[in-house]
Amino acid sequence: MGEAVAEICSVRGSAHGRHRTLAQLQLPAGIVTLYPIGGQPVRVDLDGQGGNSKLCAVALLTPEGGGLTVRREVQYVDGFHEALDRAYGWGMNWSRGSK
Repeated sequence: MGEAVAEICSVRGSAHGRHRTLAQLQLPAGIVTLYPIGGQPVRVDLDGQGGNSKLCAVALLTPEGGGLTVRREVQYVDGFHEALDRAYGWGMNWSRGSK
C-alpha cells in the first residue's frame, strides 16, 4: 500500500453506450500534466496503445520523506476500477454502488 494512482482516464463512446478506446475514436494522443507543489511539471503522453482497455493509470504517487514522489506510469488495464486495484495489489473492498 502507500501508493496511489494520480489520475485515471476513461473514454466513453456515444454509440449504443459502449466504451471505446482512443484508437477506436481516432482521437489524437492525450496529454496529462501533473503540477506538483515545489516541483517541475510531470507530462504524461497517452499514445492510445491500450487496445480495448477502458482504463489507464497515468502516474503513481508514492509517499516519500514527508512528500510525494510522482512517477509516470501509463499502464492500460482491462476492466474497470476493481481491475486496476488488483493490478496494483491495493486490496480495496469493492461493492456495487451508484452515482
